[in-house]
Amino acid sequence: MGVVNDTQGNFRPRVAQMKGSGEMATKKTKSTAKSREQAEYDRLSELYQNIPKNKRKLVDGLIVQAARLRVSLDDLWEDLQKNGNTEMFQQKYDGVTFPRERPESKIFAIRDKSYLSIIKKLDELLPAQEVKSGFSKLDD
Repeated sequence: MGVVNDTQGNFRPRVAQMKGSGEMATKKTKSTAKSREQAEYDRLSELYQNIPKNKRKLVDGLIVQAARLRVSLDDLWEDLQKNGNTEMFQQKYDGVTFPRERPESKIFAIRDKSYLSIIKKLDELLPAQEVKSGFSKLDD
């Protein structure tokens, strides 16, 4: 780690560079992400096709969001497997370095919780005999 000259001419410690978002963006093009989102949307739509028609239009947005989250979670998981959950961080130039949780790890946990919440809501809208994902069984 070194120091960086900021825009006002002050020197400050160089913090650990966050890998992942930029790296993933170059690795997987937007068109690839869109096609992966579409494939996940199609998969979820098939799973939840038996939601009553009067509610189907309302839940389409949930299915779209679940598809986006799933693709994002897959990318984040790949990054965490490659780069780990922690990184070394230095608070001050002469300070001690210490491990800290990477931002990607926190983002993964938040998005995972959102994804599971959406899937649970979708499961609740299925007729009782149609539950397919298994999350509703957790409540029993």
